[in-house]
Amino acid sequence: MSVKNASMNRERQHSSSSTSSGPSLHSLQLPKNLENGQLTPPLESAHEGDSITDMMSGFGHASTELSSLTDRMKTMLSCLEERINGRLQELNEKEKKWEKIEQQMREGVAKAKTRIDLNVGGKRFCTSKETLLKHKFTYFTGLLEGNHWVPDEDGSFFIDRSPKHFGIILEYFRSGRLLISNLNDEQLDSLRSELDYYQVAVPESAFTVMKRASFGPEHVIEGWLRGKRLGKLLYKATKHGFNGDVFHQRCDDAGATITLIQSSEGWLFGGYAPAPWQSSDDYHSSSDAFLFTLTNPHGTAPTKFNIFFHEKAQYDLRGHGPIFGDARKPDLMICTNSNRIDKSCINFPGCFVDLMGLGNNTFTGSSSFMTKEIEVWQVQLPSKPSVEA
Repeated sequence: MSVKNASMNRERQHSSSSTSSGPSLHSLQLPKNLENGQLTPPLESAHEGDSITDMMSGFGHASTELSSLTDRMKTMLSCLEERINGRLQELNEKEKKWEKIEQQMREGVAKAKTRIDLNVGGKRFCTSKETLLKHKFTYFTGLLEGNHWVPDEDGSFFIDRSPKHFGIILEYFRSGRLLISNLNDEQLDSLRSELDYYQVAVPESAFTVMKRASFGPEHVIEGWLRGKRLGKLLYKATKHGFNGDVFHQRCDDAGATITLIQSSEGWLFGGYAPAPWQSSDDYHSSSDAFLFTLTNPHGTAPTKFNIFFHEKAQYDLRGHGPIFGDARKPDLMICTNSNRIDKSCINFPGCFVDLMGLGNNTFTGSSSFMTKEIEVWQVQLPSKPSVEA
């Protein structure tokens, strides 16, 4: 009994020991991927491949966005740079403007320190010592530089002359411009007397019809000359005389010329002579000669009339003034002493083209006329710029 119990106890202990030492074959479970005898990769490996592809795709997308962002940044920086440069340029221009204003203010202050009040015949004019000393060897330099001029009690300097043209003289000192376009001959003579008194030297060309006309005829005529320009004043009838021989003495062999005529009524017209005037009693041929009107009784704009009969562009006749066209029936002829004799004539159109259809009345309203002034200007080619070696 005891032996049998002992044996049963040993079997139970062995069975208990075997059970506790590990699982039985029936308790073991195969991996799901091997249950049906199929060998498939683990699910985790497939997920890892998909993850790498997604990552690569993400990197590509990020690279594209980065490139686009870089382009946008470059565009923004370029726009910003343009705005900054524009602002800097604007500031530079403002700075230059203020510098100019500051310079003008300094000059104004300097002139204020040398301010001079003039009492000319009872009329007050205000200027500066600097202005009055711009031209040398005048009435003013003699008084101001020699300290001979003593102001009155009110501080002004008295000049016992008519104030009528003094404003014109003072403006000439300031700007170099002689504003005489609205003066008649009597007023011009009066102005000349005042300039002589003040010993102010003014070029005679400043008193020419060409310079006095308010619309600047020299610019109109030079436009017709196709690159050429007006040069020296060769002949001025009110200065040199209206005699035809004097015209030839001063203008023969002087090259191409412009003749500007002022009729006794004040109308301005003339002609271009490409060939030099001579005393040969002969014709000059030219395809470039033309007549023109600047002012006329019809109120038309300045007009140029080209030549069509080239062989008789000009005619030289000693003892006469300029002649354009056929000598027997000239389009335009100035006789000797044309300021006193009404034999200067117009037979237009003859050798030149009439664009206005007014015939003999084109220039002065009549086929005969007298002159108030005649000016002959030399025509020159524009000076060539010097070439540095």
